[in-house]
Amino acid sequence: MHALTLNDLHPQYVLDTKGQQTAVIISLDKIKALLERLNELEAAQTWDEQIAADAEAGKLDSLLDEAQQDYDAGKLRFR
Repeated sequence: MHALTLNDLHPQYVLDTKGQQTAVIISLDKIKALLERLNELEAAQTWDEQIAADAEAGKLDSLLDEAQQDYDAGKLRFR
């Protein structure tokens, strides 16, 4: 999936709950801020999915083992 840009949107119209086009007025700055936030959320979701896939594939097992060893040795502190 690619990052959204202003060219992907029609800022003058949205579809209402009945599927009808409704005119709206939104400032360009607010649209840009919304796009930035949506792109940040997409990047975070992609990161979360990659971490979950790596964990499921066992790619993080060595880190978990190391953390468990440090915990067992009393080397970890919780704040």
